[in-house]
Amino acid sequence: MENDGLAEEFSYPMSYREVIEVMHVHAFLVPLIIFVMSRILSMTGTGEGVKLTVYISAFIGTIMNLSGPYLTIYISRIFVISLTVSYVILGSCFIAFIFLPIGKMWSRKRAEETEYWL
Repeated sequence: MENDGLAEEFSYPMSYREVIEVMHVHAFLVPLIIFVMSRILSMTGTGEGVKLTVYISAFIGTIMNLSGPYLTIYISRIFVISLTVSYVILGSCFIAFIFLPIGKMWSRKRAEETEYWL
């Protein structure tokens, strides 16, 4: 019987006001975090093709993530799939944003062998 109350708690859709409250924070915070992490990645010696792929993927994932709740509520429930895909895209971009700079920073190449572009 304890699960009945829990199931009811998660079964109702969010109201327009609740969606706005959640999206207000995410609409500013997610792009800011991606901008800062993109700037850090841009200063590494990672190949330009990899950087461009991560940047474009992060942009697409952000657009999908921010539009997903509205599309799900007001257009069709099938857009839950795009919202889930956006989490996978953003998660893999964040992994790249974190581990590519760390990998380049801790690589075994000596500082004299590394080219720096300022």
